Amino acid sequence: GQATLLNRSYPTLRSLGQVMAQHPQLKIRIEGHVNGVGHTPEEWDTGFLQSLSEDRAKRVYRYLIELGIEAERLETIGYGATRMLQLYATPDEKEAINRRVEIVIVDL
Repeated sequence: GQATLLNRSYPTLRSLGQVMAQHPQLKIRIEGHVNGVGHTPEEWDTGFLQSLSEDRAKRVYRYLIELGIEAERLETIGYGATRMLQLYATPDEKEAINRRVEIVIVDL
């Protein structure tokens, strides 16, 4: 239920920052996702999952800005739990697959 960067994510994000620095025309979309399995209808209805997915994308966005990537080259979107990879995920290892941020190239 958080939008924090994991220690294991930093090397990948630094590499992404380097690639973007080397290719100044590159634009990306940062897509946030969450795991909806096991959440109550209230959590779905109140927008908690949607907000969390947006926060995850925005956290990666802020990190890339900190690395010196221009904001106009980045866009964010949160998909909530609408694009889970494991619809009936259990145990937690499979649920973790649904909690992710994906990078999509928008323009070269």
